[in-house]
Amino acid sequence: MASRFTETEKWNDAWFSGLKPLSKLLFLYLCDQCDVAGFLEINIRKICFDLGIGKQEAEKSLTEVETRLLYSKDKRFVFVLNFLKHQKNQKLNPSNNAHRGIIKRLEDNLLLFDFEDINQFIISPSLAPSEPLSRGTGKGNGNIGDNIDSDKGGVGEKEKEKEGDTWRTSYDVYKNDLREAYQNLISNQEWIEQQQRYDPNLDIELSLEKACVQFWALEAGWKHKKKSKSVNIDWKSTLASAIDLNKVYKQKQ
Repeated sequence: MASRFTETEKWNDAWFSGLKPLSKLLFLYLCDQCDVAGFLEINIRKICFDLGIGKQEAEKSLTEVETRLLYSKDKRFVFVLNFLKHQKNQKLNPSNNAHRGIIKRLEDNLLLFDFEDINQFIISPSLAPSEPLSRGTGKGNGNIGDNIDSDKGGVGEKEKEKEGDTWRTSYDVYKNDLREAYQNLISNQEWIEQQQRYDPNLDIELSLEKACVQFWALEAGWKHKKKSKSVNIDWKSTLASAIDLNKVYKQKQ
């Protein structure tokens, strides 16, 4: 029988605590039933049998938690977003035996989810790099999800940025910086809770994602930033301010 981490603070989480009882139960069920990487085939009949609920209740609850799920192209499978983070497996190391199985499952599901690189599962899909990130041909000492490229790599490795490239001269550098800042913020539970106090009805993570996906991760956002005279971008301040302009509210009971 497999054992998994559980986040005890989830009962204080604004999104989770705002779910209806059956939706809470379903989400916990999905986290228990998915594989080590966070994938699960949706079987409504089994869900109904295991939870003792009807088909309409199951489908309604799936709709309520869908913002925390990523569906495959054919809608048969789901990937539980942030599952790896809560299992302390967000930074995957190919030299770690336990991580190899997770990496293989991520690679096996690329086509099913229409992804090119496993990092697209780990970070917000819309913030994924335009070119696949390479795992290289070294001994596997690097962590999947890191923004550091090795000097040597295998076929299809992303070209290293030119020396001297900055966020001003390279859209890729700009997007890498944004991706790293975004990931740091959504992993900072203390910061999330601080923002939540300002507006308890706001879904902070979705508001941040909306800000990035609809503006800051686009070339329009890059060009807007280049108008400033700043040498470095204060992404923490930028994204905190962007929440107010990209509000996504929690689903009402």
